[in-house]
Amino acid sequence: MVTAARSITNSRARPELDRGPELTVDALMARMRSAAERAGSPAMATRAAGNGHGIEQPDPAEFMQLQVEFNQALVAAVNSIAQYLKQSRGVAKPTQENQPAADVITRVDLLTAQISDLAQRLDQAIAASNAADQNHRALIDAGSARLETICQSLAAAQQQAAVQLNDAQQRLTAQQVAVEQVQHDVAAAGRRGQSHLAESELRLLRLERDLRKYAGSSPRPAIPQPDSTPPQQSTGAPDLPFDYFLFEHRFRGSIEEIKHRQEAYLEYFAHAESVIDLGCGRGEFVELMVERDIPVIGVDLNEDMIDFCKARGLPVLKRDLFEFLTAQSDGSLGSIFVSQVVEHLPAERVWSLIQLAAQKLKIGGVLLLETINPQCFAAMSCFYLDPSHARPYHAALLAFMSEQAGFRLECMQFSAPLTIATTGAVLKCFEHIPPAEAVHYQDYAVLARRMSLPR
Repeated sequence: MVTAARSITNSRARPELDRGPELTVDALMARMRSAAERAGSPAMATRAAGNGHGIEQPDPAEFMQLQVEFNQALVAAVNSIAQYLKQSRGVAKPTQENQPAADVITRVDLLTAQISDLAQRLDQAIAASNAADQNHRALIDAGSARLETICQSLAAAQQQAAVQLNDAQQRLTAQQVAVEQVQHDVAAAGRRGQSHLAESELRLLRLERDLRKYAGSSPRPAIPQPDSTPPQQSTGAPDLPFDYFLFEHRFRGSIEEIKHRQEAYLEYFAHAESVIDLGCGRGEFVELMVERDIPVIGVDLNEDMIDFCKARGLPVLKRDLFEFLTAQSDGSLGSIFVSQVVEHLPAERVWSLIQLAAQKLKIGGVLLLETINPQCFAAMSCFYLDPSHARPYHAALLAFMSEQAGFRLECMQFSAPLTIATTGAVLKCFEHIPPAEAVHYQDYAVLARRMSLPR
């Protein structure tokens, strides 16, 4: 239609009446070009890049405004064409030749009315769309504001909950510390109570023994005066005026603890024909042998130790260990266990003990000598706590004495580790010189096997 209108305007001269208005087809095309240039402007390109699709899309409001302007320009152009045709019809004489022009004018009028109606309806639709868009934006803004309020309330509630949770955790931690302290105090009090109860039981046992021993008319022997010299036992341990059995019970450790330590030696006595425990003390190793049905006899000279073992049903004898060994037949004993004894003897007595053991053991019999490790500073710091200790013995010295007496060194086994030990509960050495790690163990044992007659 626009092309036909332009051909009409170009084929005829326009009267002076039409030169005033600017709403011509040329003006419409100029506006469309201007709108197209605006659509391709940098602002449009920026918005197109922001939508992520790579296609230039104008803003909806600007697009609607462009549509309105286009509709208005189109209606104005059609009206201008219609007015021009009407003016031309008034100038020309109605003839049969210009009848087609009259038909065109009629059709243009009808088309103008339709376009005007469509433009009006389009304007109404655009207005309704704008109103709906405004309502939609209002709903979005209200929802956004409410969501922001909810988020702020939620953040405040979370912060308050975090503060309350932190406070609760601090209170719970404090309560746990208090409970642990109470448990620690109760456990310590329980240990002290058990220790005191055990000592009380030992005192009662000794009192009962003394009452049975000194019942009747026999007076109790007087306690030696400090300036008198106590007689020496054959083991080298002095006859102390205080309760040595209670002293050892307090500082030696509990029976359960000592049994647990001595379990490390069971592998060397598992197939023994018989075992003699010289200086058996409270009978921890004797009890380990009894529990495994291995024939065993404990020998000790301390009457309190013997009474304590007999009260527990253990097979023990009150004898001097040198007298006991001398009374045995040569090559008759299966194995000999000597724990925490040699440190009570001078060197010549230790040598005599090893020689006697070699003489009385069978070929292949095991001799175990356990004592305090002088390489361990922590152990030596308490060595002279016991006044019956004569001197410490280095592991290499006892190993050398054993080999000189006809034994073959099986190993040196270090036990009772300090907390800084990294090689485990037991350290075994198969050389003649202990390793550097031996300084972290409080006790050691030399395990030797009789292989020949003593020298």
